[in-house]
Order: sequence, then structure tokens, then C-alpha cells
Amino acid sequence: MCKTVADVKNLLENPEFEIDVPVTGTFGAEIGKPRSGRNGVAYYPVDLWDYTGSVRAFAQKTEWKGILPGLRSMLECGIELRRDRYGQAQAVLRPTRETDNPRSSIELLPGHVAPNVEDLERLVDLANSLCTPAYREFLENVFRDQSFTRHFVTLPASKSCHHTDAGGLLAHSLEVAEALKAATRELPSTPALFGEAAVVVALLHDAGKVLLRGPDGHRYPCRHHEHDKLLEFVLSAPLTQLKETHKDAAAALWGTIKAYQTGDAYNMPLAGVIRGLDGTSAQNSGIKTHRALNSGYYWTTLGGRRPLWIPPALDHPSVP
Repeated sequence: MCKTVADVKNLLENPEFEIDVPVTGTFGAEIGKPRSGRNGVAYYPVDLWDYTGSVRAFAQKTEWKGILPGLRSMLECGIELRRDRYGQAQAVLRPTRETDNPRSSIELLPGHVAPNVEDLERLVDLANSLCTPAYREFLENVFRDQSFTRHFVTLPASKSCHHTDAGGLLAHSLEVAEALKAATRELPSTPALFGEAAVVVALLHDAGKVLLRGPDGHRYPCRHHEHDKLLEFVLSAPLTQLKETHKDAAAALWGTIKAYQTGDAYNMPLAGVIRGLDGTSAQNSGIKTHRALNSGYYWTTLGGRRPLWIPPALDHPSVP
């Protein structure tokens, strides 16, 4: 069995290990338009992906009559190795009914478009570390939306302020969520329901940016820096599902979202920690940008907003 794309790559890199029958697996798949090989056999080029990366494979058209080019979907398949005319091992897909490898949407993150596959692995580790099954299921429902997920892992966090590279939104979100989780470890008496609700909100606190950066972003009555107002809207369907299966988990998550949005963190104090970590992550990224462009200056206006004070001697030897 090939549990991940990394396993498939390992097979291709070590074709000397013969396999008697096709290994099976479940992957995300994007199917290209059919082509014809030099032997006249028509085939589909298929990009298989999961959170460990992506790999190109081939599916013989006559064996795959039910698939349509251009669609992104989940594909259960057998994989066998064949050598091309140059002697290179290629992955050839075979239809199969049983893979014995059910996979969640968290595992099928789009590694074929993610700028940093390592960040996908961090996201999977974070989700798997949650002790509350209801919150793991909630994240699976969030990332089951392929359009949202694709944008969440590829967009920058901002245009000119912080984490401006492709994939910056995910990188920033992970920084905040991982730091929040580390903070709760230092407070062992924090109820898991509250602590893990805060981790989930920290991970998704910028999810509203996905809507504002999308083709319908102009339809929402808020500006880009007001993206947190859209958080409940983005998560409405998964929140409804969570409310039906675990009312207390839903209430803790909703309460943390509202506290984060309003700044009133009396009942959910970890929401205030999310805001602080959000600002710290953004500032750290902004400092790197400032030093690269304005070395020696005390003030900068990252993103064209209010001035930010960054002394040039932050890493001076006299500073402990």
C-alpha cells in the first residue's frame, strides 16, 4: 500500500524493488486532457497529491471511462511501475475498488499547488495533535471545501504588510496557532475544550481573507483589514455541523470567535492571546521587510497604514 505521495515517489526513485501486484492508495487527483502515446494508446495525465507533495502519473483511457478531465477529485487507485522508452520508471494507475486506506480532507491537502509542502505537514501535525475529536472533525469539514483550501494554502497573508509571499497566509496562520498551542502547554489547567477552541480559531483567524481575495470579494461590505468580520460567515457550514454533533465544543468555538472579533476576552481570555500573537507574527515579518528596504530608519509604514516604530539596533550586541 502507498499511504502517501511520498511513498509513491519512493517507489519511483527505487524501481529496483519489484512489486508483484499494483500497490493501492487514495489521493487527490487533477486529471488532464487525454493524450496519445507513441504506441497509439490514449491516456490521461494525472497529478496525484496529498499533504506530502505531488507526483505525475498516467491512466489508460480505456480503463478509466468514468473520470472527466479538468476535475479535482479524490481517486482510489492501484499503482504499478512501468518504464518508458528512456528506461525511467513511471506510475501507471489502475482502477481498484478496495484501497483499505481511507483518508481525511486534512491528509488530502493540495500539495500540487502549495508553495511550501512543509507547511502542509505542519498543518496535519497540528490537526492530529488536537485531543477533542469534534475539533478534528470540524477542521476536516473546513478543508473539505477544495476552493477554500486551495486559496488558504497559496495566498499571501497581505499584499505589502507581512508574509507577502505566496503561501504566506498559511505560514502566518500556523505561526499563530502553534504559538497559541505552546502557550496552553504552559497553562496545563486550561480546559482542553477552551484551549483547543483557541488553537482552531488561531489557525483560521484570517480565513475571511480568502473571501475578500476571491472573485466575489467586492460583494462583501467590509474592507480588507476588516476580514475578521467574515470569520463566522466563512465557517458557517462547519459550525452548523459542529453544533449538531457537539454543542459544548460549538459553543466554546463560537465564544472564542466572538471574543476575538470584539476584543472582549473576559469569558474567553485566550482570544486576547490570539490577537497578541497575530500582531507579533505580523510584526516579525514586517521587521524583515523593513530592514531589507529601510535599514537604519526608525519608522516605517508597512502596507501604507499607520507608522510603525522599529529601531534599527534591535539586534545590537548590547541588547540582551
